[in-house]
Amino acid sequence: KRYASGLGGEALFPIGRFHQLQIGQQNIANPIASLELDKKEKGQLLRGRIGTQILSQYRLIFNYSKKQLILDEPPSIFPTLETDMSGLRLQWDQGTENAIKIAHIYPDGPGSQIDLKKGDRILEIDNQPVKGQTLHDIKQKFIGTPGTIRQLLIQRNSETFSRSLPLKRLI
Repeated sequence: KRYASGLGGEALFPIGRFHQLQIGQQNIANPIASLELDKKEKGQLLRGRIGTQILSQYRLIFNYSKKQLILDEPPSIFPTLETDMSGLRLQWDQGTENAIKIAHIYPDGPGSQIDLKKGDRILEIDNQPVKGQTLHDIKQKFIGTPGTIRQLLIQRNSETFSRSLPLKRLI
């Protein structure tokens, strides 16, 4: 299970890669989505949630009177979809304006292999301060080619140290 966040807040869901998703005539290879089993329905319906990586590729039209969401102008070639490759769940540190706090470390991710701890603050990524960047921009730095190394400047209590974080496909 992984944390997923959106308009409704943050929740823990089983997340995985599907072989293919079809929306209208558009086929999307290897999309990432969350799954849940709806036990209220007869036959235990399997439901999934697609995220902004997929929806951002379309022009969205909301027809409120008909209760419809229209996905218009699909891309001719759908990009490869990736997600976090650090194994870290990050959030802004409320105690400071210039640091991102590690809120969770997944045991199977690269972050668990380089002596990081929950509550550590990330001050820099690849010699670039996180101050002035959005959380979205910072999270994007942990999506890329597996094997890419991100250099982190970490603060733990009063100690500051560097760590090399190799990106790894986790889903």
